[in-house]
Amino acid sequence: MASHSRVTALCLMLAALVIRAVGADEASMLKSCWNAKYNSRPIRFEEWTSGHPVRLYMVDAWWSPRRNSFPLTIFTMMSLDRLNMLESQCRGYIGPISAAVYIPLVLDHDPNLGDDFNTTHDVENGDDHHGFGRNDGNGGGNGDSDSDDDGDGDGGEGDKAATTVLVRRRYIREANRENPVALARAKLKNLFNQMEEEAARAAANKSIPGCCCQLRLMLLAERMSDSPLASIMPTNAMRNAAMLGATTPLSAMLDVDLAPCMNLNALVQNATWVQGISEYTTRPSICIPPAWETKGHLQPSTKNEVVQRAITGTKADVLDMWSRSELQVFQVNVCKHCHKTFDHARWSKEDMPYTVQHTLGFEPWGILWRLRDPGYDERFRGWLYDKQTHVEALARKHRYTFTVLPDLWVLHRPHKKVAIVQIYRKSANTTGEGSGDVEALLRPIVLSNGKNTTVYTAYRHHMDSMRRNLRSSFAAHKPYEPQQNAQFLHCKSVLPWWQQQA
Repeated sequence: MASHSRVTALCLMLAALVIRAVGADEASMLKSCWNAKYNSRPIRFEEWTSGHPVRLYMVDAWWSPRRNSFPLTIFTMMSLDRLNMLESQCRGYIGPISAAVYIPLVLDHDPNLGDDFNTTHDVENGDDHHGFGRNDGNGGGNGDSDSDDDGDGDGGEGDKAATTVLVRRRYIREANRENPVALARAKLKNLFNQMEEEAARAAANKSIPGCCCQLRLMLLAERMSDSPLASIMPTNAMRNAAMLGATTPLSAMLDVDLAPCMNLNALVQNATWVQGISEYTTRPSICIPPAWETKGHLQPSTKNEVVQRAITGTKADVLDMWSRSELQVFQVNVCKHCHKTFDHARWSKEDMPYTVQHTLGFEPWGILWRLRDPGYDERFRGWLYDKQTHVEALARKHRYTFTVLPDLWVLHRPHKKVAIVQIYRKSANTTGEGSGDVEALLRPIVLSNGKNTTVYTAYRHHMDSMRRNLRSSFAAHKPYEPQQNAQFLHCKSVLPWWQQQA
């Protein structure tokens, strides 16, 4: 009886959250609360290593007004060059996705760069000097006019869509002549509008499969007075920002290069499955799906094809691809302990959730009861120990258990490694794509104590030291709280969808 009452309460809470959401108002509230605590002073590399919190400005936010009853929000973060991966995520999961996009603004290259973030808002005011609001015979002011005069004669839906794309591309191209903030904002607005338009077409045409996610998108900029930090994304601060866009009872942080299996859409509409996940996560437990990746010997085109088959296929298909060496456990070649704890041989046979014990270095992705997620420690930047720290805090401070889901899995999409990981794995290539970031991390610097080193060496020393201190604190049962910036904490205290009791 108690369990039934709890499930009823959860359903009522979900309904209230869905009704409350109002799209544009939520985006405005999010941006307003975040920037209310913004510290505009540019940050330096050694300020970060000395413990100063991240200073991010929210340039803009977009929030889909579309709603469904899905109880799970995926949240993620990325750099601007991975928008195509966000688009893939958004096409795969038709529930809410909250995404934070990062751009660094290095002021020692241009002292005026990023001083006035509001200069990127002209498109909303109808100004035409970007070519976005100009009536140039391509179908009206914003490319969405009902006019049939589009240059091709038949005025069909495809021609209007093509006109919209062409106008937006021109806007992005011309925005690039001004500043990186304008370019980034144009790209994000373009993606957001594209997802909304495709979802509307799918809803109007029942013969088209459902598309796309209900996207909550935010653009955050960080001003810095020297260049070393530009290649070291404030990963955990961005995750915290993205988390603010989650409104559902359940949430899952999935890095943007991960694709959940298509089965997720059916599972979150299955009342029995949702009830089970809700009971696990409120114990509390983190419900974790295993992650897979393509084998290294495959050609790029074959890798993409394998990923797509694994996303759209069944569990039996995934296991078959594993047996035929098309798929392997994620990171099994470079970090066996990171995902070994899943016991994949057991997962292959189970049809019920099972519990595994936390082990050091274990870093699964997973589903949490949103209001019980303590958030991420923002002292960890880049791609070392950032997610491990969150998982260790769940296990060792908050006493979370780990529940492996037998009917859900995620796929890693192949991509070029970021500079920090290239160097960490001793695979740095200073002559190819992305070599500029590698060279920036390897350049010599002199610290304030007079020590000569490189950016990367100083970064690794700082990250390794933080991890050792953190694990010592956990082992000694000392108090631990993740460092989180004032903007994130303020928003959690005032945003209405964060005011429910955990």
